[in-house]
Amino acid sequence: MSKPKIILLLLLPALALVLWLVIAHRTAPVFEGLQGPPGVTALPAASELQAPTPPAVYAGGSPSRMAILLTDPASAWLNLVHGLRAFGVPLSVTTDYREAIRHRVVMVYPLISGKVLPAEAFDALSDFVRQGGALIGTNVLGGGMRHLFAFDEAVAHAGHTRVTLLTPPALNPEGFAGDERTLVIGGPQQPVGTYAYRNPRGRVLAQFDDGTAAITVAEAGACRAYALGIDVGAYAGLGHNNRAEGLVREYVNTFAPGADPLFMLLRAIYAASEPDAVLLGTVPQGKQLSVVLTHDVDYTKSVENSLRYAEYEQAQGICATYFVQTKYVRDWNDDVFFNPQNVAKVKQLQAMGMEVASHSVAHSKQFSKLPLGEGNESYPAYTPFVKDAQRTDGATVFGELRVSRYLLEAAAGVKGVQSFRPGHLQNPGQLPQALQATGYRYSSSVTANGSLSHLAMEAIAQKAP
Repeated sequence: MSKPKIILLLLLPALALVLWLVIAHRTAPVFEGLQGPPGVTALPAASELQAPTPPAVYAGGSPSRMAILLTDPASAWLNLVHGLRAFGVPLSVTTDYREAIRHRVVMVYPLISGKVLPAEAFDALSDFVRQGGALIGTNVLGGGMRHLFAFDEAVAHAGHTRVTLLTPPALNPEGFAGDERTLVIGGPQQPVGTYAYRNPRGRVLAQFDDGTAAITVAEAGACRAYALGIDVGAYAGLGHNNRAEGLVREYVNTFAPGADPLFMLLRAIYAASEPDAVLLGTVPQGKQLSVVLTHDVDYTKSVENSLRYAEYEQAQGICATYFVQTKYVRDWNDDVFFNPQNVAKVKQLQAMGMEVASHSVAHSKQFSKLPLGEGNESYPAYTPFVKDAQRTDGATVFGELRVSRYLLEAAAGVKGVQSFRPGHLQNPGQLPQALQATGYRYSSSVTANGSLSHLAMEAIAQKAP
């Protein structure tokens, strides 16, 4: 056989694949009479965005609550509040030190400094500790408080990457051990600002990776003054906002407690220091654990398989969420499976009491890098095409949100699609605003490890006003 013929035979499979992909890209199943969604979607204007939560929302309550004395309203205080509430700690937020010291446990956040507190506040806080109160100071920088917290100097650092807890059993009721006691707080791509406390004369409850003191406690009888050199709210916020990629050892299917041990430490301090401490139940109906079941319907056979899962769940009295990919273009990922035949099965899921939600159109690994789009993307003109793991053509964030929601409602009869889960949990920076603009209320876009917590946080759900 001649050399040209051999080369041609070798090229035929590749040419056939290219031809198949081109044809597949141009042929999509048509749902009779469907064209939409109509109109144009735009990101909400600044005036339409939900206003920042004022601290007064979390003010008041009995003196037996933990008081958060807020020294900077522009800080990550809301993440701190969300985390504490998720662990059942009753709290009250105030910017008035006189109100704070009515409580037996006071956490000053995000810093203690003469620039943010008046001189009389330092005297009042010192007296508060001497009279048996428990004071938790974050970033104790000034105000002549070093003697109270029993260290020589707070040293700023931008290169710490880990914190290891050295807490005694009384402050470690969950029994964290081994790697669970070491938290990844920063890295080369995600530096974090911390303060190390030099020459601490009290107990060191946590240390940074260079051996310096990260959390200390000065004790004198019933008096306790805790100094934290890490901003717990800012650290937790990386997880709440799904921006902790560089801080996660394992993506999924492992236990990496993240910020949880820090909140558990604060909870233990509160419970040990407040005689009338009450920890609130965080699971509905007095149960010990809540489980939310979700399923991804994102390949050809999964549509039929989903019915088997739903039948079992229905028999057990369980409701689950099925994130359905509205795949109507054949490409590198898979064949077409959102078609009239499978739409009937999606309708069955809803008839069995399951929530049907969007899992995008293309299920692209490049979703986090896609352009936002024009906001007029509609079916059937919108035809995103996944060429491989590194390239997706013709896809936009708006298109994935708009068209998938429209098809689930118009073709499958789903009543008000509220939830979205991106393929591969990819998370574009403008996803929250785009979700609000397209009518979604919730996004399931992060693993427990990625959120730095294994509990449900209020901030994780993207809520429309």
